[in-house]
Amino acid sequence: MSADVARKITAIYPQTFSRLKAAIADWALAEDCLQDAVEKALLQWPSNMPDNPSAWLITVAKNRAIDVFRRESKSTSLDQQDGEGEQLAALISEEDLSEQALRQTYRDDVLRLIFTVCHPALNEETRLALTLKQVMGFNLEAVANALLVTPKTMEQRLTRAKKKIQGAGIPFEIPPAKQIPDRMKSVMTVVYLIFNEGYSATQGDALVRQDLCNEAIRLARLLQTLVKANAELIGLLALLLNIDARRHARQDEDGQLILLEQQDRSLWHTSQIAEAQVLLQKAMQFEQPGPYQIQAAIASLHNQAASAKQTDWHQIRLLYQSLMRFQRTPIVELNFAVALAKSSDLRMGYQTVCALEEQLPNYVPMFAAKAGLAFELGLYDVAASAYEQAKALSQSEPERQFFSAQMERIRELVAQ
Repeated sequence: MSADVARKITAIYPQTFSRLKAAIADWALAEDCLQDAVEKALLQWPSNMPDNPSAWLITVAKNRAIDVFRRESKSTSLDQQDGEGEQLAALISEEDLSEQALRQTYRDDVLRLIFTVCHPALNEETRLALTLKQVMGFNLEAVANALLVTPKTMEQRLTRAKKKIQGAGIPFEIPPAKQIPDRMKSVMTVVYLIFNEGYSATQGDALVRQDLCNEAIRLARLLQTLVKANAELIGLLALLLNIDARRHARQDEDGQLILLEQQDRSLWHTSQIAEAQVLLQKAMQFEQPGPYQIQAAIASLHNQAASAKQTDWHQIRLLYQSLMRFQRTPIVELNFAVALAKSSDLRMGYQTVCALEEQLPNYVPMFAAKAGLAFELGLYDVAASAYEQAKALSQSEPERQFFSAQMERIRELVAQ
């Protein structure tokens, strides 16, 4: 039951923090009070789950904030007390915590939160850390692992970031229209990160977090109401819809991972694929190509193939070559190498993947790709070793089970 409570809190954390932050100006205070509420929830909810968990957390956190105000106001000047008194009054007057009210305000508050963490005054690493922590609900250890630093270092960075937000007076708002373009690249990155974590959860016992997938798509649609005629934003939505269309075919009844090549394509959502295709064509009319549009085109080629064997890997390889002109990163190069192996030269693709190992020493998909291609080449010992490395690095239980199954498959094959 406690595990169920933890999952529930993780799922509603972004909504809850966004709503709380809209009422409490002090970022650190809002986070500390919500953390106190979460600790109480972990103790109380296993035996008494509230009907409206998010409202429960907000109410407890606000009460905690009021206690803090009352305690600290005793040592402040009268002028300070007057200003903080207005904040206290706002906390008390915020009474409507119904599900309907939360849904209505959540829509805007999460977007405000994303624009806040994407403020130009914050560096890219800080934006990413705040995104993982506040928008996606990662705990401190998970944020530290994702950014390859110690929890203590990450805690210090987050503390500095919150002080900078407070000290610089960065507003919790969707900025004026003229300021939105300067933040759109970072905002789209955040939405993409949210979706990726939902589609391939990097931690826990769930392969897919449907709440994050749905939220990313909702945010991409909402952004299009704010920003018109942005080809990359349209391409981003097309990409998310194309990938999400395959979500229900990614695992079997036992929750085990199913690779794209083995998926039952009759389970794919054809309506989403069709919408994504229309969006992609619309984006291309602007003649302003970009990374999200190219990735959407790649996903579209996968979805249009009637079977794995009919996938147009040659065209996919060419698209990855185009993508590298925008983003020549080791991860893009890895995907290009796989496309090369699938389209024309298996051994060259495998060698290219191996050459990337030094640049991606902790990247699970790199070892999974190396293992899969090594297996196709008959290099069973290499494949088993790569699967073992992927399993050791992964924090996702479904992924670890999949890699174990592949290692067992290789052992049985070698034993024959």
